[in-house]
Amino acid sequence: MNYRNLVFIIIFSLLEVQCDSIMDSREDSILVQLQNQADHSGIIIRLIELNTYTTTDSLGHFEFKSIPDGNYTLQAKYPYFSTEQIGVSIEEGKIKVPINIVLKQKVKFWVEPAETIFSRTNLNNPMGFAFIGMRVFYKNISST
Repeated sequence: MNYRNLVFIIIFSLLEVQCDSIMDSREDSILVQLQNQADHSGIIIRLIELNTYTTTDSLGHFEFKSIPDGNYTLQAKYPYFSTEQIGVSIEEGKIKVPINIVLKQKVKFWVEPAETIFSRTNLNNPMGFAFIGMRVFYKNISST
């Protein structure tokens, strides 16, 4: 066996040991998603007792590295959406119960033109329409 193969085997073994201690939601069907949204990235997932957090990918999956076995409170939060907390049990680096959390939208935002004018003298705009300013609207759609 040559030196390069030996180095490759050692590195592969170290990576395999390191991967065993990662709590990855892709393996356990654990999802955290946003109501009425296609992209679920950026949801903050926190284990309260350890004061450690991570964020979700676009599908709602997440992972924690080097989490000791035990019972924890998992909190999921995202701006303008409900915050959810559930109890989880971690054994051998994995959450034992499949979880599917959907954060409910609390506030809806949209933008509209503040004023629309029609002008035949505006040479920069051949259509003749001009928007002066924008208005941001929001509606509280959830009481929780």
